Amino acid sequence: MPTTNQPAAAGRHTRHQHSSPASHHSPTAETMRRPLLQAAIANGHCSLLSLPAEDPFEREKSETTESWHTRRQLTIQNICGGCPAAAACEELALRDRAYTGVRGGLTEEELRQRARKQAARLAAARKADNHLHDQDTQIRQAYRQLNRACAVNSDRYTASTPKRHAAVTTARSKLAHLQAARRTENGWGAQR
Repeated sequence: MPTTNQPAAAGRHTRHQHSSPASHHSPTAETMRRPLLQAAIANGHCSLLSLPAEDPFEREKSETTESWHTRRQLTIQNICGGCPAAAACEELALRDRAYTGVRGGLTEEELRQRARKQAARLAAARKADNHLHDQDTQIRQAYRQLNRACAVNSDRYTASTPKRHAAVTTARSKLAHLQAARRTENGWGAQR
């Protein structure tokens, strides 16, 4: 059974992302696959996306380290504190090993510390994301194969209708098998 229907993010978020060290940690985000996490950010749920282009977390040239840390913590609280995408930001940062800047409301140090504590879980999540990507690739290839087999104006099948029928049947069967395996893995079982 799918873990969530919450939006995530398509496309890679290039700006810093955020949360608050303890308040935005989400078991739900931890169980989501990469496309859902990315959609939460790309669909405009990230509070930082509505801010001006300059990065509010960056250190000013004339700013002391202490002053910058204080200002950065206030900025994290103000921007990331109520951000609905903070858990997704944090989870993607951890999975991508993106420990620079503020992501999910966590500083570089906090991200690295959390990544060390959750190394086994993150490795499993990366593996699952890669498996999902591989499945998507196989399904797209099966669709292309089926489309080629069904092509009406295909020169190689015009003389042989049984050969064309066999190619379509094989391609359709392969696609159905891949889709059924995907549904079963996601807890939906095979479609009847």
